[in-house]
Amino acid sequence: MEMSEFAVVLSSYEAQKALLTKDEFTGRYIWPFSRDRSFHKELGIIFSDGKFWQTTQKFTVKTLRDFGFGKKSSMDIVIANEVSELMAYFRKGLAETNNILTIEHNFDLSVINVLWSLVAGFRFDYDDPIPNQMMRHNDRINEALNFNNVYLPFPFLRHWFPHLTGFNNHMKVYTEVQIFMKGLVDDIRRKMDPDGEPQNFVEVYLKTMDAQASDPKTVFTGGHHYFALLTYPCFDEELSESKHYYY
Repeated sequence: MEMSEFAVVLSSYEAQKALLTKDEFTGRYIWPFSRDRSFHKELGIIFSDGKFWQTTQKFTVKTLRDFGFGKKSSMDIVIANEVSELMAYFRKGLAETNNILTIEHNFDLSVINVLWSLVAGFRFDYDDPIPNQMMRHNDRINEALNFNNVYLPFPFLRHWFPHLTGFNNHMKVYTEVQIFMKGLVDDIRRKMDPDGEPQNFVEVYLKTMDAQASDPKTVFTGGHHYFALLTYPCFDEELSESKHYYY
């Protein structure tokens, strides 16, 4: 039975630095809900632990830095371009609606575009229905993970009363998100030059995954990759080749 966990809180910078720089304290707590959506395993960048997480984290940071993530000059250019696109969209909208503009997910999309340009090598237009669908999925995830939900403090209840606690709806929402994200990744693979240099993080991961496909101990799997993509654009996560895309 899953119950609440005990925790130790480090309340000073000195204590955090002393402990968190040691290998024996690099473990990460994994929520039961994370295992529910990753085939009862610890997968992904955010919801994983140990060597799996260390290998993936190092690969992700290094690869994203190669494409400019964290470099002030590169990031400044990407951000400035996105601000220009956002302002142009606002001006167009104001001109078409007599200076009345409804702002829903525009600012969210501008952030996603900056990250997505580094992860996938392209950005979305503000009129594109695909990112708007992504944002609606994200809203539904937040609704499913409402902190008023009784199974957050009492995780075991989700198995006893899956409908009453909303757990069934929770998994349904994640399945929809995963199928949606898998379609985006599959589209990148179709357009990727298998013999050329990778142009973005997605392509680097796909090529690494293909190169290590025969290694049973590899951390680079199809499911793990899709979760990595879901994590970075939305800061939410994992897909797999199975019929049901729960993670």
